[in-house]
Parts: sequence; structure tokens; C-alpha cells
Amino acid sequence: QSFRPKALVVPVSKDVSTLQYVTRIGQRTPLVPVSLVVDLGGQFLWVDCEDPGYVSSTYRPARCGSAQCSLARASGCGECNSSPRPGCNNNTCGVIPDNTVTRTATGGEVASDVVS
Repeated sequence: QSFRPKALVVPVSKDVSTLQYVTRIGQRTPLVPVSLVVDLGGQFLWVDCEDPGYVSSTYRPARCGSAQCSLARASGCGECNSSPRPGCNNNTCGVIPDNTVTRTATGGEVASDVVS
């Protein structure tokens, strides 16, 4: 099964108070509604999966050296010193996604999950 999406079409609206484009998607298994800012200047679609409420039976971290890591231009191979969970797995490729709106960055792991 390919990890490359065929397409994702979502309704987008502009938040009048922040002037940012926003949308809602379903993510995870079981599906959970998630509000997102659509960052057309960013490289990744990213969410905070280290949130204790992030539970998904379809979350799959990308292993170091995988095609997913190569496509994401991963910056290294990560380790985590606690029990495995979304956002904290061993032998996963790391990225440093940046938020072009707030001009901040954070460390993370490349992973796949269900999006609809």
C-alpha cells in the first residue's frame, strides 16, 4: 500500500480575526475532528501527536532510512527514552517542522495516519 496520498480536498475558510486560512479534517482511527491552519508556505502537515489525548490504532512512525524519511528530507534518526507512543518512538526519522506564521520550530518524527 502506497503512503502517497491521491488527493485531499477540504473546504477552506478565512478566519477574520487572524486572517489565517483554516479547515477541519478527520484524523486517526477512530476518526477525530481536528481544526487546522492551512499553511501554504510550510513543508509539512503537522499536528501535536505528543498530546496525551492522541490515540490512534493506525499511527505508524516512519523508520530511519525509509522512503518516507527520504521524501520528508529527514534530518536524523530519533530515539525516545520513554514507552513508545505517537511522537516518541525509536529508530524513527526526525524532522524540524517550522511554523511560518509564528516563526517557531520544533522537533518531531515523520509518521503516517488516517486523514479524511
